Amino acid sequence: MSDTEEILGQIQAFSSFVFCYMCHQLVFPLVNDLKNPTDRRMTKVFRRVHISEITGNIMVGIAGYLLLLEHIHHIPINAMVLASIQTIPISVGKFLMVISLFLSIPLNMFPARQVVFQSFGFEKTNKNHIIVSLVMTFVGTLVAITFQNINSYFGLMGGTAGVMMAGTIPTICYFKLVGLKSWQEKVMGIFMLIVTLLGVTGAILSVIYM
Repeated sequence: MSDTEEILGQIQAFSSFVFCYMCHQLVFPLVNDLKNPTDRRMTKVFRRVHISEITGNIMVGIAGYLLLLEHIHHIPINAMVLASIQTIPISVGKFLMVISLFLSIPLNMFPARQVVFQSFGFEKTNKNHIIVSLVMTFVGTLVAITFQNINSYFGLMGGTAGVMMAGTIPTICYFKLVGLKSWQEKVMGIFMLIVTLLGVTGAILSVIYM
């Protein structure tokens, strides 16, 4: 691999990394629909969720490491894919993951649909509910058909929507409301500009080279 290819790969990886944090933006419309979303209750929920996620991820990481330990000597560690090892527990786990991903589609569509209603001022009628749901489903299916390589999809979404939602739009709102007066604020503004450029570049490279 040449130095240029390595740099391009790093920029693409940056866009994919940003993509991992896009789902966190859905917290706000979900909180808005909860009953009595007080600071104390939400803090308690966030704390429990983070503890559960950290515990679960650690357990999965340890289990995967122990399972792959015997293969490390004759298989490169970067070529190991846990799902490629054909065992009964892995097959059951993959089947359960497919079910959970399938059931997560309507769950993710709910906050996304709420944002569409709020952003465009649509009236929440049954007709509009059906139309918006069908449009979102069609677009999602079209994306799934178009992008056969999941890495290019991660790079594209992370470098465009992910960067905009996670950094660019909040920075623009902050600049509009408060302004970039202190040197710390100016440094942060420049930093977010660089992040945006890297993300968009990664998105473009993901589509061209993958």
